[in-house]
Amino acid sequence: MSGVSGSGAPKAKSGAQKRKIRQEKDAQIASLTKISKFFSVAPGPSTDDKQPESDNITPIDEFESDALSVPALISSATVTNDESNANLNPSLGSGDDIDVNDEHILPQPLMNASWPTDKCNFTCPGTSLNAETKSFILSGPLCQPRGDFDQVNGFRFNPSLYRKVSPSATGIAVHRYWLQYSNKTNEAYCLPCWLFGPPIQENIAASSPWQTGFQSFKHTKQAVERHEASKNHIISTQCMKHFKSGQGIDKALAEEREEEEKFWRKVIKRVIDVVIHLATQNLPLRGHREALRSEEINATNRGNFIATIELLAKYDTVLNELLKTGKGKPKYLSKTVQNEVISCISAILKEQIGKEVQAAPYYSVIFDTTQDISKVDQGSLIFRYLDFKKDELGATVSFQICETFVGFVEVRDSSAASIFDLLVKELCGFGLTNFDKLRGMGFDGAAVMKGQYNGVQAKIKEKQPSAMYVHCLAHNLNLVVRAVVKTIKELFDFFHFVEELYAFFAKSLPRWQALDDKFHEKSIPNEGIDEAREIVTDDDEMELEEGCDSNSESGSAVEQISSPPPPTASSAGESEVPATQTESNETPLKEAGDTIEGPPPAGRRQRVALKKLCATRWEDHFQALDSLACSYPDVIFCLEYFSTEDHKADVRSRAQSLYNFFSKLESIAILCLEFEKLRILRKCSKTFQRKNIELSEAGELLKTALEEIKEIDLESVISKAKKLAEISGTKSTFSSKYSGAGAKRARKPPQHLSSFVLENSSKMHGGDGKTLEDQSQIAKQYFCEKVLMKDLEITEREIEQRFESLKELDEMFACLSPKLLMKMTTADISKCAENISIKHDEFDKETLEAEIHNCKAVYSSEMKELSSSHEFLKFLLSESGMVGAAFESLISALVLFLTLPVTVASAERSFSKLKLIKTYLRSTMLQERLSGLSLMSIERERTKNIDIDAVVDRFIREKKRRKF
Repeated sequence: MSGVSGSGAPKAKSGAQKRKIRQEKDAQIASLTKISKFFSVAPGPSTDDKQPESDNITPIDEFESDALSVPALISSATVTNDESNANLNPSLGSGDDIDVNDEHILPQPLMNASWPTDKCNFTCPGTSLNAETKSFILSGPLCQPRGDFDQVNGFRFNPSLYRKVSPSATGIAVHRYWLQYSNKTNEAYCLPCWLFGPPIQENIAASSPWQTGFQSFKHTKQAVERHEASKNHIISTQCMKHFKSGQGIDKALAEEREEEEKFWRKVIKRVIDVVIHLATQNLPLRGHREALRSEEINATNRGNFIATIELLAKYDTVLNELLKTGKGKPKYLSKTVQNEVISCISAILKEQIGKEVQAAPYYSVIFDTTQDISKVDQGSLIFRYLDFKKDELGATVSFQICETFVGFVEVRDSSAASIFDLLVKELCGFGLTNFDKLRGMGFDGAAVMKGQYNGVQAKIKEKQPSAMYVHCLAHNLNLVVRAVVKTIKELFDFFHFVEELYAFFAKSLPRWQALDDKFHEKSIPNEGIDEAREIVTDDDEMELEEGCDSNSESGSAVEQISSPPPPTASSAGESEVPATQTESNETPLKEAGDTIEGPPPAGRRQRVALKKLCATRWEDHFQALDSLACSYPDVIFCLEYFSTEDHKADVRSRAQSLYNFFSKLESIAILCLEFEKLRILRKCSKTFQRKNIELSEAGELLKTALEEIKEIDLESVISKAKKLAEISGTKSTFSSKYSGAGAKRARKPPQHLSSFVLENSSKMHGGDGKTLEDQSQIAKQYFCEKVLMKDLEITEREIEQRFESLKELDEMFACLSPKLLMKMTTADISKCAENISIKHDEFDKETLEAEIHNCKAVYSSEMKELSSSHEFLKFLLSESGMVGAAFESLISALVLFLTLPVTVASAERSFSKLKLIKTYLRSTMLQERLSGLSLMSIERERTKNIDIDAVVDRFIREKKRRKF
């Protein structure tokens, strides 16, 4: 035992020795310099007391590692009164003496504490402390107490770990400034990780113990060495170094966040551009499977949106980097983002339109409804107003008549009250809470819209009596033609057979091909069809409307061998034409919708395709009649062939029925007359559909059309019909049923004289006591009176009756038309001014009348050169800079007149876009998305000129984004 005790092992200290050592340590701590020395907020004489030296520990700053150490403390650093103490522990004071929110001044008890930088003095985690508090902790003394510490789980912290001695021969010691110890909580912690480490998780156990508090002192040395070599510790140390050098972590994070935000703004800009491009081209965005190519190999139809993004990514570094991000990370390419982008663009466009309407002196509302592919009643809302452009001085330099589409709204209830409430709600959405500026209403002829007592127009007039209802002129013109056809049986039968004729050829591919190829052996000469064109369309100056192809020789709206919607495959073999009768056995049948470009092949000649009758626009029947007239000889020949040569009885029967009808001179005469009449009315209808059309111009067009219809010469019509019948090889005389019409039934001769009477009458008479020439003349006269003349008379009467309201508007605003104004007397001008002032109380009769007289007297020579109210207003605005407010009321009246709608054609055009956007494959589209895409497509120029940055900012504000 003695050998063991004398082996040199250190002798354990007694309790008295330990108490003595502890007393010395306490005395040494008590002699430390007061904390007030380091702060300017504690005035008074400073002490020269020095901090006690650590037990046999000599820091060597020269050998510190940049990655694992902290620069030396700046003992002279001060903290001013603006330092925040909101994160300090209130338990350091006496409760009522400390107000942590009072002027952000550091509490005196903390300044006098033994270890002011101890983490237990701060209630929140170190990473949540503000920059001022972090600066105070780094500027204060290290929280590295010495002495014996309390045991935790049988082990205590060893203060010798504050120093690290190199195991090499040099024995260089490096002080661990990062290692801190809290006497109050008996925890060791890492200063850089506590202040600049990753955010503490909700599950504290998942965070680093060196950040929350380390108490596993059994193997402390190994734990310390592992931690100081860890990646998180090195990163936190670097962050603290940047913070102390003036490049704080907040600044670094801000720069990194700014770069990230710039990247995502570029991404969103590209997404917005792609959405705008597809929407303005009426292309669908989504596909069957929208996964990216990198995420799903088997995805075939990703949709136009994803396909466009992938295409641009080949040439764009931003999108290329975006698509390289892993699966599950945000890319802002989902359908939800598409909807949000569409919503943002739509909202900005509506704001722009709303500002224009609010700035306009007056505005009108155009509203019409239709049913979409999903059987949902969609209402199209359009504003008509004048948009004035001003110069730098605020003077008006130009203006434009605008009919602006603002979206589709779902009409759940078609009653007048429901539609009125819907319109009020939409107007309020554009800031038009009252109807003060509402002056016009453009609706169709539905009773729910035009009702004088319970209709929508009546309910609007209750709120704004000055609002004027205008029945769509194009709809009215359509009703004129429909009324005539319904009244005259022969016209009704004619259009019925025209539709049957189209169906006969279009539903069978062989029959359509036969009509197209024209049987090489029996085809009529090329001059035949040219002569048919010249017979029907002898007016070389006929204006061709938009949307029609033209033939340079005749000016007729014809097509160059354009196939209609093809027959079904099941009908292809219904009535095949023998190959020997075609020009070549190798000539293939054209596919659906194909058009032969350039000159026709050798042996083939140009032919127009039959057109289907439009079910709603009767004036567009002109195209069907045009195509029938120009290909009439071909049609008659094919009908004759199929009536005898087809192997199916029902086809022969249909062909014979059609041939019997169209080979009659009466049918050809109706064709020529209706062609001429509809050409005149269609010219009016197409002009009515212009956005800048005005009521006075529409009235003049109707007057001209009515005069042209009255001047139609029936003898010329009959002459054209006979020429066309001769070319087609049909009868050139009227049917015998018209020759005896209206006469008494002929008495049957006695039986014994019947043979004699028949023999002699067949030589000299037509069978009823009249010669054949007399019979033809009587039939012609009867047909002209009962069909052709009646057609023209009913057309004239319907036009005069249905456009009576337009005539009243023309009379009210006649003084605003420069042509009419020059012809008006003083009484007429006074009456117009009175009518305007009665309907619109903002005008004074005497003032308006005086301005009209002055304008007529001063600018009489200039007004002779003006042709419309549009030019009249433009002229007065150009002169307003010289005459000032001399014509203020007159200019306002012109603005009001030009604001009134003429047709609802803009709404009808929006329905065409609706059919392109909401198709069978897109029938489940949401209402907001449908309205937004329609707005972007219809207002294409406005959409293309939109501010992309404004869309991005709105997109960011709409929803909290992780990347912004």
